[in-house]
Amino acid sequence: MRYTDPAQTVAEATFTTVQTTYVDSPLVSGQTYVYRVQAVGTNNEESERSLYASATVSADQSPPGAPSDLIVSLDDDNFQRVLISWTAPTRDSNGNELTGLTSFEIYRSRENNTSFALIAAVSSDQMSYEDTSVELLTRYFYAIRALDHAGNAGPRSQPVSVTTRGFAIPRNLQATGGELKITLNWAANTEPELTGYEILRFTDPTDETPDRIFSSVLTTYVDTPVTAGQTFVYRVRAVGPSNIKSELSVFVSAQAIEPPPVLAAPRNVRATGGELKITLNWTANTEPELTGYEILRFTDPTHETPDRIFSSVLTTYVDTPVTAGQTFVYRVRAVGAANERSELSVFVSAQATEPPPVLAAPRNVQARGGIGHITITWSANTESELTGYRVMRYTDPAQTVAEATFSTVQTTYVDSPLVADQTYVYRVQAVGVNNTESEPSLFASATVQIDDIPPATPGNFVAILESSGAAIELSWDAPTRDANGGDLTGLASFVIYRTDPLNNNVLTVLTIVDAESRAYRDTDLLNRTTYRYQISAIDHQGNESERSPIRTVTTTDIVPVPPTDLVARYNPAVPEINLTWTPPDKYDHFIVQRAEIAGAPSGTDIRNLTDGDYTTLETEDPITTTSYSDRDIKSGFTYVYRIRTSLSGRIGGPSDTDFDFSP
Repeated sequence: MRYTDPAQTVAEATFTTVQTTYVDSPLVSGQTYVYRVQAVGTNNEESERSLYASATVSADQSPPGAPSDLIVSLDDDNFQRVLISWTAPTRDSNGNELTGLTSFEIYRSRENNTSFALIAAVSSDQMSYEDTSVELLTRYFYAIRALDHAGNAGPRSQPVSVTTRGFAIPRNLQATGGELKITLNWAANTEPELTGYEILRFTDPTDETPDRIFSSVLTTYVDTPVTAGQTFVYRVRAVGPSNIKSELSVFVSAQAIEPPPVLAAPRNVRATGGELKITLNWTANTEPELTGYEILRFTDPTHETPDRIFSSVLTTYVDTPVTAGQTFVYRVRAVGAANERSELSVFVSAQATEPPPVLAAPRNVQARGGIGHITITWSANTESELTGYRVMRYTDPAQTVAEATFSTVQTTYVDSPLVADQTYVYRVQAVGVNNTESEPSLFASATVQIDDIPPATPGNFVAILESSGAAIELSWDAPTRDANGGDLTGLASFVIYRTDPLNNNVLTVLTIVDAESRAYRDTDLLNRTTYRYQISAIDHQGNESERSPIRTVTTTDIVPVPPTDLVARYNPAVPEINLTWTPPDKYDHFIVQRAEIAGAPSGTDIRNLTDGDYTTLETEDPITTTSYSDRDIKSGFTYVYRIRTSLSGRIGGPSDTDFDFSP
């Protein structure tokens, strides 16, 4: 209990503790406080209060120590953000226990560690700061100072410096005037973050705002078209992510010149060799007087007189046929309306090549043996005449006639089925239009692998008794891998095993179904008998998988199932009404029941018939077929029929009805 005056009878503050010491904080410096202590028991019983004890709160004149572990780093994503972190002091600057900590002050000095200025203050629970007011390519020093509740400011931490990143000003900027163009070049910046450059054009260098801004990822830019004789001024700056930019370069200027009069020599002349031909291309002249071009061919570039001169109104010319392997040299000149001619272009040369065969023999033929098959692959032919390929198989590379030939339009072929452990040899031939053929490829051979790995066991094997009790439904999933976990090399069939109740319930083969089957319906059942089932998979080599887990089903008394698809049709030739139906899986014989209605009744009349309206037709022998002819009919009546199944002495429910009218 705390008092500010021992004469007080009521404490101004009360505290609870299970220790024998208590620290009362925070308190007013210079203030005297009085305390009494009272013991408290388990049932909230209390002792007498202790004698008074008093003390005066000392004034805090000792500041916190300097923060430590100052770390200053650059943000990887933002050039203009510096990340600062530190560790709070744990003791006062005099080495005693820390008497309080309220905030931190962040100081920064530019380019030296002597001109520190306060840039931010944060609370004592924050020990990091992001400085976003920095300039690019500048060195900054940082220091941190801690303050306590009494306003005592501790010493600053040791300064730590960092130099911000940025882009250097592009150097060696040059401007060169050309025909209605000015070409700019400069030295490349080396910063890895560089994304390109901005080129600022001014018509007046005293203007602060450029009249045009261009972008380039290269260290050159051609400003065209520009007015000849006018001075254009340029500056360049580097650009990076987040639109960070360098300072502008120095000014450079240039003037474009007028293009020369008359006809310029054709430019960018190129010669490309082809099959018995050389193709020439050049950049089009733009003079309005232009009417065409002359192409001069030389067999020796030292000759002044060409051996041939060709004419063209296009910017391309194909010299054909020419001798393959011989070098031909060309120059081009423009021709005008008044038969004026430009200077000759620079020399270009090329050689023609021999035309390849119509179809090349397929290349890179490879054969790879698998289980029961061999896969042959090759590189695709590129001829436009190609229509497909012929794969030829031999058992001996000395054979001149293939023992088997296959056709395909793909660049792969799978030869299957093949004899295990047998080596086969293959050649591939390209086939084109009009049934043209290439030479056969080189031989490639492979050996068929032996399949001695069975399939994996079929999964999800289930056996369920039908509600009628007439059949047990089996279902399963086919294996997708071999038993060793490798690719499935084949699947031929499934073997279903079932216990034989007449042979000591031994599991024997019930049936074998094909590889496409995923279900089987077992109808050969006895009443009240337990059957156990297993299933296995067999591949084309006869390898049988492990059997599945056993599934057990016990049959009940089979409930006769009604027939379906009943059809009644009047036959005037006899006359009679012929009945046909689809039988259930199990039956002994069928019972035909009939109701008769005079005239042609409505559908409602037929639906309103009750069991009492039907009579059972008497027959000499039980009906064991799926048809019956009723000749005991009268003219002018409609006859409604239904069929019941008799099985093991039990009569099933009626089938759906059908009817016909006897006229």
